[in-house]
Amino acid sequence: MTDPSDQNPAWVQEQTSEYAVELYQGKRDSGAHFSVPETRFNHTPGLGRLFRSTTFSISDIKAIKNSVPGTTVNDAMVCLIAGALNKYLSHHGELPDTSLGAIMPKNIRSLSNANDKSGNQVGGLFADIHTNIEDPIERMAAIHGSVEKSKQFSKDINSDAIFPYLMGGFLSPRLGKAIAKYTQEFHLMERIGPAIMNTLITNVPGPNFPLYHAGAEMVSYCGIPPLTDGVGLGHAVYSYNGTISLATITCPSIMNNPDFYLQCCRESYEELLGAALAIKQKTSDKGHKLDDSKKTALSDKKEAPGKNKKTTKRKPRAASDGNAIPIGKKSDSKQPTAIS
Repeated sequence: MTDPSDQNPAWVQEQTSEYAVELYQGKRDSGAHFSVPETRFNHTPGLGRLFRSTTFSISDIKAIKNSVPGTTVNDAMVCLIAGALNKYLSHHGELPDTSLGAIMPKNIRSLSNANDKSGNQVGGLFADIHTNIEDPIERMAAIHGSVEKSKQFSKDINSDAIFPYLMGGFLSPRLGKAIAKYTQEFHLMERIGPAIMNTLITNVPGPNFPLYHAGAEMVSYCGIPPLTDGVGLGHAVYSYNGTISLATITCPSIMNNPDFYLQCCRESYEELLGAALAIKQKTSDKGHKLDDSKKTALSDKKEAPGKNKKTTKRKPRAASDGNAIPIGKKSDSKQPTAIS
């Protein structure tokens, strides 16, 4: 990938337009769909916020992700959230037949400007989270595939170059603020309909050791995800000192029972962990059976009948005087000792 600093705005614009057309024509797979099913979450958030959080053992989450080769902790947490959305919407009779989509913020600061202190440079990965797949392990494998395709598409389209050349400076702050205000006041996202995403999932890896402030240890940490027009449910994942937290935020007009949704998250976690441990146990049982069969084969080989063994008779050792001395018997006569 060419560094954005070596490119020019015209080239970036041409490349972006080309990839967008190919994506629309179905010649490229970005891991997400242009249009996602409409849900209760795709409305403009009202006044008030409802925040909830829970924590899990990071060793359990790693056990979950290890059940599908190649998957990551992020894949496991996205799968957990997808399972919770499946349970919540099914309970209300609102689960769509097609997959919901999520936006996952990512750092798009390039290596060339890693020390640039001009502010955040954040983009987003859009991916299907396969809420329509009931089996948790199959769902996690599908999510891993979608996220990997989204990452590859982001590299191909060179999203870290789009930010400085197409987004940065494209709109003046005053005009951008006016457009955002107009979008909110007239609920444009609701009028247009949901596009690409139904929810937000942000994952920030934290330190795997305790932090202290004035001698007091920090026992837990939870992120607070943002809400935007058309996205009324957000999730923040944060790992810290052997634990991983999941925080959710919404508003009363979109979800008036956040405790039930948190319960769905816990049930999804237990479902995933149970399925992962079952796979681990099954693999372990297979290993034990293989070891037992090897031991049986070796035992049978050792206990094979003697007729299968080849025996060789040792020939009598010739004596120095030419007379044979049978093995195991002493000679009756002593050989004379030569005297010089």
